Amino acid sequence: MKSMIFSEQDTSDFNLGIKLFNEQQFWHAHEAWEAIWRRHPEEERVFLQGLIQLAAAYHHYISRRSFRGMVNNFKKAQSKLELFPAEYCGVKVAQLVDAINIVLELIERRGLKGFDELEAIEIVKIN
Repeated sequence: MKSMIFSEQDTSDFNLGIKLFNEQQFWHAHEAWEAIWRRHPEEERVFLQGLIQLAAAYHHYISRRSFRGMVNNFKKAQSKLELFPAEYCGVKVAQLVDAINIVLELIERRGLKGFDELEAIEIVKIN
């Protein structure tokens, strides 16, 4: 799969999104990536959607405390990001997918229904 072609503004927004994500400012990372998403045609959006949904999952985990929102967004992010090679657009996608899989496997294995049953999950960094 070819990497997306980023304009200078796309590159700036993409890197800002990564910085914000790694600072656990998930809502703002989502907004930075969504700006790029709006500028690209539908067929190029899947990777960005996966990142946006990953940010949304962690936003639900940290800020909104919505277990269902967290799980749904992890699943959506997983289905999109696993379509990409191990590294794409300079992002180690395999690490992101592995982190998602760990959380979803924990939830499935334990049959968790909410945060009360969930131990703290590790928040992945994008590098």
